[in-house]
Amino acid sequence: MTDGKTEKPGPSDSRSVTTVHELHKAAVWIGLGIIVALMVLLVQPMLLIFAALVLAAMLDGGTRLLGRISPIGRGWRLLLTCLGVIGFIAWVIYFAGSQIAGQFEALRLVVETQLSRVSLWAHAQGLLPKTGSGEKIANEIMGSLGRLTSWVGSALGALSSIAMIIVLGIFIAAEPRLYERGFAWLLPIERRADFYATTERMG
Repeated sequence: MTDGKTEKPGPSDSRSVTTVHELHKAAVWIGLGIIVALMVLLVQPMLLIFAALVLAAMLDGGTRLLGRISPIGRGWRLLLTCLGVIGFIAWVIYFAGSQIAGQFEALRLVVETQLSRVSLWAHAQGLLPKTGSGEKIANEIMGSLGRLTSWVGSALGALSSIAMIIVLGIFIAAEPRLYERGFAWLLPIERRADFYATTERMG
């Protein structure tokens, strides 16, 4: 019994124009939320892929540069380029590593000294109890196991990311045509022709 009132379509009336319109709006918002969540989750892998593309372009450039002065095959030229890059990185680590380690040690000493001064000033002002030692507090802060664990985890994560970039870069540089269509799929359709032209010029 409607008491003369006009009935409006409900959620179960899927054939209603109003219900279908509202369902479309809800689907758009849900889809937008899913896309944003996927972008947040996939931002790191996408950055790794783009970094591998940059590395592959550099390796390919070195390979083509060697091709101008040497008649050997592309695979051998790519191997020589990779060995050259590895040698350069080893040289940088060998010569700059000791300097960087020395700078970190100097920074640690400066921070410990400043923490000791702050602790002594706090004792003099009565902000800290007399039983505590400034050097002990500084050593506890600097030698925190949690910070060390976090640093080791960050270092391992960075090393694994670098290894992934290097492996992907070498694979892409070795056979760029194999991955060309996959990377073009990430671009809008109207931009793919420019991408194919760029990769064609890269050789």
